[in-house]
Amino acid sequence: MNIGPLRNIMIRSSEPGIRIWCELSQPAQFEVFDESNGRLLTILLKGPFSNSQSKENMFSFDFRDASVRDVLMALAKSAGVNIVVDDSVEGTISLAFEGLSFDQALGYILKVRGLEQVKLGNNIIIGKKETLEENFDLLTSRRFTLKYTDPDTAASVLSMYISEPNRISKDPVTRSLLVRGREEELTKAEEVLKTIDVALETKIFPLNNNLYEGKDQLDRIVQLIKIIVPDENRISLNYTLNENIAMSEEKIRVPVGNPYIVVQGTQEELEAVGELISNIDRKLPQIMIEAKIVEINRNKTKDLGVSWFVGDQEGQISFGEMSLGGTMERQDLVSIRIQALEKKNLGRLVGNPRILTLSGKTAVISVGEKVPYR
Repeated sequence: MNIGPLRNIMIRSSEPGIRIWCELSQPAQFEVFDESNGRLLTILLKGPFSNSQSKENMFSFDFRDASVRDVLMALAKSAGVNIVVDDSVEGTISLAFEGLSFDQALGYILKVRGLEQVKLGNNIIIGKKETLEENFDLLTSRRFTLKYTDPDTAASVLSMYISEPNRISKDPVTRSLLVRGREEELTKAEEVLKTIDVALETKIFPLNNNLYEGKDQLDRIVQLIKIIVPDENRISLNYTLNENIAMSEEKIRVPVGNPYIVVQGTQEELEAVGELISNIDRKLPQIMIEAKIVEINRNKTKDLGVSWFVGDQEGQISFGEMSLGGTMERQDLVSIRIQALEKKNLGRLVGNPRILTLSGKTAVISVGEKVPYR
């Protein structure tokens, strides 16, 4: 394309729509306009534009299953650049590009084949990353002294950022790590260690609200906490022997025999654990179930508009216009009707059992009397 600073336009499908890339050969100010009620998108690149980029040589190549070494040498010859290809470079590549600068074309080839480059004066050395790092002293060493974090833990975290595990050496005596890598890797290692090598705080989390049936339920809470604090040595489940327990300056009142969890971690970890436990250790709501047992003369209740349905409509009670299908939404009206029956000597309240239980828990009530017989 190469129109002014505009080198190429690429369009790709991307969730949740379409993404458009405009590749420029130089920085440019721009504005985007929405025209024709959203049916026309206009991008205005504001000039004036430098002519330095237009003089840069552009290259076009088309290779099919060609040797990577041959492709690199052909690109270097076309650009008039000195390239040295290490013996570690091997394999084939297929590519087709048009109107790319030397740096762009070389960058794409190296990226696809997992290669690196080192510039020495006017020469470019190309090879595998490990070979170049060893042969051209691209790696430097730096020692990081730890104040709080265990060296094994810190090394495990840094292994996610340092490609070769043998570049990290642990010294438990001096509580330090010796890391060997590129400058950008060492900078990243320093940033990571600053976030993890912090003083740990200890906090007690009482479990006073819920009723835990057995140690299995408590162990499940500990497993959830391990997601936040992976080191299981920093989590302990305990039961109080005294009414008050203290940890450093913190003193917490916990009923004797109740469980509590002690967690050691950073401030962020402790806040996350506290939020987790507050969502788990909640008081279960109490539920009161009340029943009224009434003896009624069924033959004399028509005057009060009371009818009792049995059989196919089990448990269905109708009081005039009021219908109860196992609910107690109009309990007061039921009580009034029963009082009316008692005053007319048409019924008698023989029992008013109540049972209190926790939500999700089983409760049993027995109503009646025992009659001995032989």
